[in-house]
Amino acid sequence: MKATLTDIAREVGVSKSLVSMYLNNHPLAVRIAVETKRKIDLAVERSGYRPSHAARTLSGGGNRILGMVIGGLTDPYFAHLADTALEEAAATGCQLLLAATRWNKAEEFRALENLVRHDCAGVLYTPELSVESPFLNQLSRENYPLILSSRSPAFSSAYTDYTEAHHAFAGFLTARGCPEATVCHLGPSNGLAEGPGEAFDIEGFRFHFQPPVTHFDDLARYLLETRPKALYILNFVLLHPILQLSASAGWHPHIIIRCGPGYDFVRHPLIEGAVFSRASEAVRQGIRTLATWIEKGAPPAPVRLLLPATFRSAEEIPHKTDNVDIDFKTDKAVNE
Repeated sequence: MKATLTDIAREVGVSKSLVSMYLNNHPLAVRIAVETKRKIDLAVERSGYRPSHAARTLSGGGNRILGMVIGGLTDPYFAHLADTALEEAAATGCQLLLAATRWNKAEEFRALENLVRHDCAGVLYTPELSVESPFLNQLSRENYPLILSSRSPAFSSAYTDYTEAHHAFAGFLTARGCPEATVCHLGPSNGLAEGPGEAFDIEGFRFHFQPPVTHFDDLARYLLETRPKALYILNFVLLHPILQLSASAGWHPHIIIRCGPGYDFVRHPLIEGAVFSRASEAVRQGIRTLATWIEKGAPPAPVRLLLPATFRSAEEIPHKTDNVDIDFKTDKAVNE
């Protein structure tokens, strides 16, 4: 049975109105004793209590506070996404609460729970949501406005679709006599090929996945042993070390990089093209959609907001000094 405010108040031994005042961040909540707040927090955590989003909407008690769960803010890519979300939230008349997990998997789901339980009207969740729990089942049943950056049968999503870009990339290298490429990245390989819109399975072209590595030394050892003819670099931080490795080893692979917001395209003789993600626009669409749902309510069935990535050869990518519409500055909407 779903816990109620009355249940929380009875367990803590205080009034229902005091619990409501604390959980809704009422200005008078500052007068509540620290120990009482701690007891309420523990009771909420034990019971799994969460105010019904549907009830708040029907009673007109909704707010314009949105939440966003993000890995961290030290990487320019994620810092740009956070800034984009803050800008879009302000443009739609909303406030945004950011929960940065510092790429700690144990913190990701907890961050989502905290944002929901602190009465956010909707949440944009950028890590991979791979857990199942009664809490998520409750969110799904209540049609809570949650948008993921990955596919989900239970919740809406907004993400980059790489299908067309990968086909163009494969055709580009095939025309140059190279029908395969090794995908370079940090972290586990499991699930990578099944990621949102990745489409690595392309007839006539093979994508090879390196063994899972967390340190560049392990990746360097593998690359020097196999010396692949082409590389597809997903993690931008790997680019310069790989270029240095190829120079020192006399190994000259074709290189395609994935460019996202927060990073400039790098010109180098080995870099022959780039796949440009639409991560910034996906975040904008996600925040904009959540803001709309505050007014109208979330649709009864999950929706998918797909934004196609693009592939461009190095020759097609203009220099910064060229008079073009693409902006490569890191303080703007990059590569959208």
